[in-house]
Amino acid sequence: MKHARWFRDASGRGITITTSKRGRPIIKIEGRRFFKKRVLGLKAHWKCSSHHHLGCRAVLHTLDDNMTIIKCYNVHNH
Repeated sequence: MKHARWFRDASGRGITITTSKRGRPIIKIEGRRFFKKRVLGLKAHWKCSSHHHLGCRAVLHTLDDNMTIIKCYNVHNH
């Protein structure tokens, strides 16, 4: 992990933005990791890192700077 940025959102949740071992962006919210799935225009869609093997449906949507979370469905099944 390199150059982690840490902050709190409006509801007080701790959020960390960093990179994976392979250099891909990761967002961590309350200890849960999200990976960037796709980018559509200025919006990036993120999925829970347990999406593939556990079917977790938690998602984030951010604006292009990855600092502005515009949607957060942070309900996990694990």
